[in-house]
Amino acid sequence: MLEKIGTPAVLVDLDIVEKNISSLVEGLDKYKISYRPHIKTHKSIFLARMQLEMGACGITCAKLGEAEVFAEAGFDDILLAFPVIGEDKCRRLGNLLQKGVRVRTVVNSIEGARGLSKMGQDIGRTVEVLLDVDGGMERGGVKPGEPSLHLAEAIRTFPGIRLAGIEYFDGSVYGASTMDEIAGHITKEKTQILDTARLLREHGFEMRILSGGSSFSAKQPQLLEGLTEARPGNCIFNDCTQLYKNMITEEDCALKVLVTVVSRVDSSHYIIDAGTKTFSSDTSQEGEGYGTILGHPGAVLWKMNEEHGYVRFEKPDEVKIGDRLKIIPNHSCQQANLFPQMYGIRKDNFICEIDTAARGRSV
Repeated sequence: MLEKIGTPAVLVDLDIVEKNISSLVEGLDKYKISYRPHIKTHKSIFLARMQLEMGACGITCAKLGEAEVFAEAGFDDILLAFPVIGEDKCRRLGNLLQKGVRVRTVVNSIEGARGLSKMGQDIGRTVEVLLDVDGGMERGGVKPGEPSLHLAEAIRTFPGIRLAGIEYFDGSVYGASTMDEIAGHITKEKTQILDTARLLREHGFEMRILSGGSSFSAKQPQLLEGLTEARPGNCIFNDCTQLYKNMITEEDCALKVLVTVVSRVDSSHYIIDAGTKTFSSDTSQEGEGYGTILGHPGAVLWKMNEEHGYVRFEKPDEVKIGDRLKIIPNHSCQQANLFPQMYGIRKDNFICEIDTAARGRSV
């Protein structure tokens, strides 16, 4: 049981994790799409190994520091889905390549290509890169179509670097309100990737890797057919972002935060021992507050300070001081970066501690 676990604590239901991974792999396999999960969600060597054992082709890292942690742990097929800029970071990436780790990264600028080219020549290796194509968020990728071709042509002039395909992410899909809108985003993603790849192939580029897919789109793999790999992260756990859109049920949510009621304001308002240092401050279009409180319909975590959460209950005296609550967070990608370990459970029994080895590795 969980009585000896201090709160706040992050619980990970391993049965649900296995079900979520299996469902993803099975769906993607039908359309010949490889599963390359984004480990920024869990930061855990234990969970990443589980993903590989269940069919992942490799992993995706958000930052170079994460890639270093996982390479040290023996992972040797890594996509670094963030541009490597600056001499020091190029040197660190070069160190991984010299150790025999297969690391690809992304390029969205001439400056980025130039730095990787110099590093590749310095270490006597060819750096394999994907073209970072903007999925609509305007946070760094080159626009699809002709702008992508122009950058690819420039990359081709640099020695020590080879373009292997496209990397694409459409985060704007998370703002969609209906399943039809979500499907529209996914269709746009596939179309822009395939059309851009076709254009580049016509100009002599290989385009061996077409990498897309989010936690929303990977659950509709039939709409991604033609891509070679998908990079979902969050859906190993799931959270209220998908729950509120009726894409999943509470039974599909593997990560919960265990908290304790510590104070009473009045018969309907209580304080828990978890605030912004435990939960993401992300809100939802569809749901009120910062998460779903299990077993208490209508209860809302409506406000947070650093260490305090303010909960409003629908019924008077629904809880008492000392009670423990489980909360599905709005965004479950935050917890692993906020806690040094999570607790693996099965049927509410403690199984193991899960070290978040890449926690804080944002450099």
